[in-house]
Amino acid sequence: MKVGNTELLMNIKFNINYQLVTGTPCFSLVATGYITELIIMDIKLAEDIKHWRCVKGATWRKVAHYAAEVYPDRGFLDGNQIEGQELCFEAAKFLGEDSRDMPWNY
Repeated sequence: MKVGNTELLMNIKFNINYQLVTGTPCFSLVATGYITELIIMDIKLAEDIKHWRCVKGATWRKVAHYAAEVYPDRGFLDGNQIEGQELCFEAAKFLGEDSRDMPWNY
């Protein structure tokens, strides 16, 4: 989106969280640059992302690759670094952790 020569939506993130009971989906609308998507986080996806990032030591790009490979119906961007970072952020938040701390951020 442009207003004159000023580009908008650069690294803007909107989160809409509905987590009524532990394990219910967490919905996040993410707008980063020109990528806008709805991430529906559930316990299985959050645990998979944590395993890829914290146990296997996957980079954000690799997390996005694994997510696209394991969940092809979700429309994840294969190998996209920003996608992987957002997935890690949302998974950590869903699990009650901080993605800026170890073992998420190394």
